[in-house]
Amino acid sequence: MVVLFYPSCRAWVWCWMKVRSNVVKLLPFDKCVTFLEEYMSFDLNAALERVGGDQELLKEIAQLFLDDAPGGLALIREAVEKNDALALQRAAHSLKGSVANFGAEETVEAAYQLEQMGANGKLDGAKDVFVVLEKELRKVSEDLSQIE
Repeated sequence: MVVLFYPSCRAWVWCWMKVRSNVVKLLPFDKCVTFLEEYMSFDLNAALERVGGDQELLKEIAQLFLDDAPGGLALIREAVEKNDALALQRAAHSLKGSVANFGAEETVEAAYQLEQMGANGKLDGAKDVFVVLEKELRKVSEDLSQIE
């Protein structure tokens, strides 16, 4: 769970964190930002900026992503297995765009690599990149599911 509290006095901003290790921390705001950058698989600040700071909207968008991402990943897996370059390009491009909303750079990079492989029709190494994408997407999905 990631819950940010912004009382009127910004000097006393605290945030509770519960990340993959199930560690809960109460931190001053400056340390909270550092903690998020270090342990989260996506950029919470960038994601919040994209929705004008509206945590409820971010939660809704995250849920839409969580609902759609498994299907997108399945399309990529199928394209890699069938050596279908065009399908790989399209599916990876779509997933890349969706996950970019959250500033999940490692996941975006893996999707981009697969997209380029599909665009170039050179799928050597696509299975290895898919494994990376799957791993990174799992982390992002887990972290996004913690937004409250």
